[in-house]
Amino acid sequence: MPKPFRWSIAKREQLGTLADAPQPPEAWFLGELRETAAKLLAFADGADLAFIGRTPENFYDYLSGAFEGWDDAPRLHLVQFSLRWVSAAAKTALAPDNIAALADYFDAEGVDPAAIAQRERPRTLS
Repeated sequence: MPKPFRWSIAKREQLGTLADAPQPPEAWFLGELRETAAKLLAFADGADLAFIGRTPENFYDYLSGAFEGWDDAPRLHLVQFSLRWVSAAAKTALAPDNIAALADYFDAEGVDPAAIAQRERPRTLS
C-alpha cells in the first residue's frame, strides 16, 4: 500500500529553493514545542512513539532531530492520517470502503490493536 506523500526536510539539497531564505520559527513556538515534546516523552515512559495524523508532525520532526545519533532513543513513527471534520448536522459518515482502507493502512503501519499488543516494546499513540 503506498504511503501518503510528505516532503522530507532531512536532506537540504532536496528542498530546492524552499531552503533559500528559511524563516526561523517564533521563539514562543519553539518553547511550546520543546515543552510539549518533553511532556510526550515523560508520559510515554520509555515507550516508542507513534504520531498519528498531521497535528503531531511537528513533534515527530523535532524529536527526530533531537534523537539523531542516539542509539537508545525511543523509536519514532509517523502515521500520516487526516480526516476532514464534518459537522454533526451534516450526518455524513465515512463510506465503509474508506473505513476498511483506513484499517488496512493502520495494519500496514503497525498501529492496529493486534500489532500494538504483540510488540516486545510498548508503543504509545500521540
